[in-house]
Amino acid sequence: MKNTPFNKLTYTVVDTETTGYSPKYAKMVEIAAVKIYPDYNIDYENTFSELINPEIEIPYNAYKIHKISNEMVQDKPLIHEVLPSFLSFATNTVIVGHNVNFDMRFIEHEASCCSLPLQFPYSIDTVKLAKKAVPGLPAYKLDNLIEYFNINLNIPESDRHRALFDAVNTAIVLTECFKLLEKQGIYDISHL
Repeated sequence: MKNTPFNKLTYTVVDTETTGYSPKYAKMVEIAAVKIYPDYNIDYENTFSELINPEIEIPYNAYKIHKISNEMVQDKPLIHEVLPSFLSFATNTVIVGHNVNFDMRFIEHEASCCSLPLQFPYSIDTVKLAKKAVPGLPAYKLDNLIEYFNINLNIPESDRHRALFDAVNTAIVLTECFKLLEKQGIYDISHL
């Protein structure tokens, strides 16, 4: 898989929204993902998106970022009900995320708590990928890359920083970075 060209692999681009920064103390309140099939075909129709009841209060600082309130999640499924479906959706694909280690720490922690196996051969961080594809930008936050690549999705402003919005935009950033890297002679994961 490491030597397979970028455009021949299937990717699952994931984003999570949480109550904090450490999976030891914080919980997921939303998980979303979008798939990219060979030839960079982003599947906008068959996405994964679930709000999750974290069983703890959502701190105001977290709410300010993702706008997910306690009321929005109070009747939603618990993580052990959501995670198996997500893992089924994403299994045996390359996992991608913007600062993917953050998302994967939460997913791995919850999978371990639920005794669920993870089957992700590789993961790609679009922050690191963008630094290689577009060196010299002043910042590599997702909003900066959305602006740099002139991504303009027809998604309500209220959905900014929600998991599906971020996953879809990250998917587009990924494909744009791959195209730039291909022009530089980099065609597969082994050269990242």
